[in-house]
Amino acid sequence: MEITCPDCHRAVEADDVNINNLIGKCSNCDSVFSIKEQLGGLVRHNQSSGLSSVKRPPIAKPENITIANSGVTLSISYSWSNTAARIFMTFFCAFWDIFMIVWFAIAISSGEWAMAAFGIIQALVGVAMTYSCVAMWVNSTFLRVDATEINVSHGPLPWPGAMSLNPSELE
Repeated sequence: MEITCPDCHRAVEADDVNINNLIGKCSNCDSVFSIKEQLGGLVRHNQSSGLSSVKRPPIAKPENITIANSGVTLSISYSWSNTAARIFMTFFCAFWDIFMIVWFAIAISSGEWAMAAFGIIQALVGVAMTYSCVAMWVNSTFLRVDATEINVSHGPLPWPGAMSLNPSELE
């Protein structure tokens, strides 16, 4: 939605709109004005407080996030399922791993131990990438919040970054 200045009819930048107070300021003519009329049906008025606010449209929850709230515990899970990245990484890792298998087969069969030793670092990179790729297919991140603990974990494959925090220690 575009907000325009009622005086000079120029578009008002988003940074010059205060949606909570329903006012805008035109950077062209320095006019300060109410944006309530331009928002039309999006504005609701609270009779008890006398304040107006903007009805925000609902935001769609991403498909790979699941939220469960029991009233005592909030549980959020995030699936690592970025399809394009998973497919790319699967083909890339397959290519890398097959290349390294052929590399070691040639090096060892021809007795080139220096060539085989040079390939060890690349093989370790291949193992790490393959593990990351498998984790992308199966892992999820779990966030559990209750009155006594904030817990972040990943699984089913182990992954760094898991932690537990006491909410009373947070600022």
